[in-house]
Amino acid sequence: MFKNLTSRNAYVLYHIVICLAAFILLVGLFVMLHMGQKTKEDLKNSLLVRAQNAALFVDPDAIRLMQGNESDTLLPEYIELKRKLTALREINPDVRFIYIMGYNGTNLFFYVDSEDPTSEDYSPPGQEYPEASAEELIGYFSNDSYVIGPVSDRWGTWVSAMAPIIDSTTGTRVGVVGVDLSADDYEGQLIFVRGAIIAIAILIASLILVFGLYIRKSMQHMYALSQKNEKLETTKGELEKIQKLVQLGKWRWTPKSAFVSFDDTMHELTGVPKDKKVTYPYFQSILLPEDRTVLDDALAKANAEGVDDFTVVYHVTRQTDNALVTIKSACTIERSGSDGVTAVTGTAQELECSV
Repeated sequence: MFKNLTSRNAYVLYHIVICLAAFILLVGLFVMLHMGQKTKEDLKNSLLVRAQNAALFVDPDAIRLMQGNESDTLLPEYIELKRKLTALREINPDVRFIYIMGYNGTNLFFYVDSEDPTSEDYSPPGQEYPEASAEELIGYFSNDSYVIGPVSDRWGTWVSAMAPIIDSTTGTRVGVVGVDLSADDYEGQLIFVRGAIIAIAILIASLILVFGLYIRKSMQHMYALSQKNEKLETTKGELEKIQKLVQLGKWRWTPKSAFVSFDDTMHELTGVPKDKKVTYPYFQSILLPEDRTVLDDALAKANAEGVDDFTVVYHVTRQTDNALVTIKSACTIERSGSDGVTAVTGTAQELECSV
């Protein structure tokens, strides 16, 4: 193949190979920038969704009862919020802090955070946050969810998502839920994606330079690298699925009305249409027969033991595809002095799904 090449042909082919390698590097750079931006947006969107989901667990009335000082630590509402934030922090190991903030007329301040009180990073009720930037304050008063960062404060450098806690009756904001991701972890994921892409681009260009005159082998190596790139994309997709799995659904059962309300995630887990009014008997009907009294039994046991919290695991036949979904729910009983149990609220975390 190469015996009939003249020096001019070799010269032209050499420069074609160099131009092709340079083109590959430019494409790699473009893809790196594009995927880096997309990954950045995906990370921020994921963080924002988690902040918004956390805000759904916060009762605005509980915030209204707080004074924003150390006396709050004695309130049952503070203790319950502390428990919920700590639990959310544990199931989101990539997140460093989850907290609720308010505004005292001068600065943002902390109502409650996910830290153990013995931790040096613990923020007691009423601790002010003067580091808040103008962007944070504008976001706070806008009643919109937003993401900022990386920004630095006394605890480190963070990418932070903020979601308002809105009183559904009045439509007013009573505080915000904040979720902090370490800037090192955030940048590390971006560097990984960008580095992988540019490394692939450099490797392809090097192979073209080395085997530019050996086209067949060059194409084989390009195909192998393409397969590796697809594997990286698949791995990224699996990571995104895992992040979604840790997001919790929520339901609320009012025994006297015999209705169960689902949030969007719970509708997705069970396959029940969002426009369907879910009665308790209907909810029982989509459970496996042996699980249909699991809530009643757990509630009776909790009442007998005088506790307000319990955990149950049950199996739901998803209505859209008849898949068997195993769900774990952490439940809280709401009581009234005269009426007894008024409601049971629970989270919903998918443990297993089989078709």
